[in-house]
Amino acid sequence: MKYLLSLLLTGIALLLYGQGTFDANYDFAGQQGTDRGANVSDVGDGLMLTTTSYCGNYGCDRIAKLSYTGELLWTFDQFSDDYIFYNPQSKLDIYELNDSSYVALFAVESAATGRLKTSWINFNEHGIIHEMPISDTSQSEAILAWKKYQDVFWTWTNISYEPMLVRKLTPDGTVLFEKLHDEHNFLVEAGSDFAPLPDGGYLYINRFGTGGFNNATMWGRRDSLGEIIWEHLDPLGTRENSVDNIVLTTDNKVIVSYRIQDRYVVENPLADFGGDYIIHCQDLEGNVQWVRPLTYMPYQQVYHIIPAANGDIIGVGEKMVLDWQGTPDEDFIAAWMFRMNAAGEMLWQHHFVPDQPQHDQYTFYDAVELADGRIAAIGYYIDSFPNGLLNADTWLVVTDGNGCIYDECTNDIFVGSADLTVIGAAPAVQGFRLSPNPVATNGTLWLNWPESASHHQSDRLVLYDTNGRVIRQWASADAPENLAMTNLPPGIYQLVLTRQGRRWQTERVLVL
Repeated sequence: MKYLLSLLLTGIALLLYGQGTFDANYDFAGQQGTDRGANVSDVGDGLMLTTTSYCGNYGCDRIAKLSYTGELLWTFDQFSDDYIFYNPQSKLDIYELNDSSYVALFAVESAATGRLKTSWINFNEHGIIHEMPISDTSQSEAILAWKKYQDVFWTWTNISYEPMLVRKLTPDGTVLFEKLHDEHNFLVEAGSDFAPLPDGGYLYINRFGTGGFNNATMWGRRDSLGEIIWEHLDPLGTRENSVDNIVLTTDNKVIVSYRIQDRYVVENPLADFGGDYIIHCQDLEGNVQWVRPLTYMPYQQVYHIIPAANGDIIGVGEKMVLDWQGTPDEDFIAAWMFRMNAAGEMLWQHHFVPDQPQHDQYTFYDAVELADGRIAAIGYYIDSFPNGLLNADTWLVVTDGNGCIYDECTNDIFVGSADLTVIGAAPAVQGFRLSPNPVATNGTLWLNWPESASHHQSDRLVLYDTNGRVIRQWASADAPENLAMTNLPPGIYQLVLTRQGRRWQTERVLVL
C-alpha cells in the first residue's frame, strides 16, 4: 500500500547571486550524519546529484534531482537490501534514457558475502524500475567510472585490487564486451578514469606498483577490441592518494591529470603533502603536445577535469590555504576551480572560501559544463561544532563561465552566507515525512513503508530522545497513514525507520 510522501529537506542554505549562479548546501543526513556530494550530471531539464552519506551507523547514499536554480525536485536512497559502497572520487554520472527514466551504476556491498559488486540501476522519480548486478559476485569488483557514448554505456572497474576491467553495456544493462587489462605483470594496479572514443576504442589511466609511495602512472589508448595502440609511462610515480583523470577534448586532444611524487614526499613518507599535479596533453597518436605542472605547496588535489565545449579544460578539487588574509595559522582547505585553454595556459583559478569561521573545509569532487556555459560543481563542506563534532553537508555551486558567482569576483570567492530554507515538495519513494519540522505544538507524520513481500516483526518506526530512550514506536502492521505528533516536551528527538532490523531512514525532530 502506497501513501503520498513528500521529503522535507531542512538545513539547506541557498543563495542566488546573479543570473543563474548560486551556492547551496543540502543536509540530507542531518546534524548527526555526514553528506558528501559526489557527482553532478546535466540531464537536460535539471541536475542529478549523487551523494555518499552516513546516517548514524548505516549508509544512506542517495540520488537527488534539482532544478537549475537549486530547488530539490525529488530524492530517494537505499537502492537495495545490500549496502551501497560509494567512493565520492568515482566518476559515476547519471544518464537519461529515451523513456525519461534514468540509469546509474554503484558499487554495492553484499550483505550475504561482504564482497563488492557492480549494480546497474534503472529508476525514475517514483523509484526503482529494475536493478541487477552486472559483475561476477564470486569476487569483489569496485566500479570506478562509467561513461555513455551514443547508445553504448562503458564501465571501468577494479577486480579485487588487481587488473582493471572495461565493459560495454546496452541501455538495459546487457554486457556486449569486456576486456581485462592483464598484459602487464603488476603486483598492484588501480585506475581511476577512462574515456570512450568515436572509433569504439577508449583511453585509460592506471596507477600501479607495490603500494604505498612506490607507484607509477601509465595511460594509453586501445582499439575497439581492447588491444593496445600506445601507452605512456611516467616512472616518477604518483601519490597513492592521487586522483587521476583522462578526457578527450572537443578538438581531439588527450588530457591527463595526475600527481607525481616529489623530494619532500620521498623524504617524509608519512606526510600527506607535496607533489605537483601534472596536466599532460597528447594527440590521439600519442605525441606529446605540452606538459604543465600545477605547483602548489603544501597540498592540492585535482579531483576531476572536464572538457569544455570550446576546447578549454575545466578542473575542480581542493587546495590548502595558509595564513589566509594575512592571519597567522588561519589555515583551511578551500574548494578549487580552474580553467586552462587548449594550449595549456591558465585562464583563471578561484578558491571558494568560507565567510563564516565555522566552515573548516570546502571541496569540489565533480563538475559539469551546462549548455549555456555555466559550470555546476559538487562536493561538500565541513562544519566544526563547539562539541568537536564534524558535520559534512552536500554542497553545490553553479558559476558563470569564468567561475564567478557574483560580479567582480577575485581569486577568493566567498560562499556560505545564505540562510534560506528550501523545501522539496515532490513524492519520495519509501520512508516518512514529518511536517512541519521544527514542530511547535502539533505535527503530522506521513508514512510509506518500504515495499517487501511481507513485513518483518522488526519493521518499526521509533521516536527516540537524546538519551536514546524510546518515546514512541509504531509497527508496520498497525501504523496508520497519518501519525499525530502531539504532547511532546520541547527538545530534540530522532525518528528512526528500520526495515528487517536495519536502519532505513532517520530524521532529527525539533520540538519547540
